[in-house]
Order: sequence, then structure tokens, then C-alpha cells
Amino acid sequence: MPAFMKTCRSAIRLSHRNEELALLNQIETALASSLELDEIMNKTLALLMAHFKVEAGEIFLLEEDAQTSGWCCTAAKPPKLSGPQPL
Repeated sequence: MPAFMKTCRSAIRLSHRNEELALLNQIETALASSLELDEIMNKTLALLMAHFKVEAGEIFLLEEDAQTSGWCCTAAKPPKLSGPQPL
């Protein structure tokens, strides 16, 4: 493989890794900004949804016994409307 191709692939991997690290830093900031679980989870979910470019998401918390989970939060972006919509 030509050196140029290797350099390009390395640069792309590095860019993706930097994006992942930036996301983790933003999540850490959200965790440190509040003691309220709902607020932390909603901020975290919003960050994840923006990063992965998805319209909806949910977070489930897993109990320590790893046998049960509970719903924590859910979010969905409203659909983008352009102009009048039929009823």
C-alpha cells in the first residue's frame, strides 16, 4: 500500500478518535455539572444523539447484579417541518 494511503487512513482514524475523546470530555462535563440523575442522563443522551446523528434514544441503567435494568430517560427530536403541513 502506498505511503500516502497509509497516511490518509491514519489521519482518518486519528480524527475519529479525537471526536470520540471530545464526546467523552463533554459527557464528563455533564456528569460534573449536576448531582441530579435526570439532568445528567438527559444531557448525556442529548450529547450521544447529536454525536451519532440519531433522532431518538433511550438510556437504561443496569443493576449491579446485571440481571435487571430500569428505564432512565428517553428523548426524541421533533420532526423538522418545512412550510404548512396538511392536517
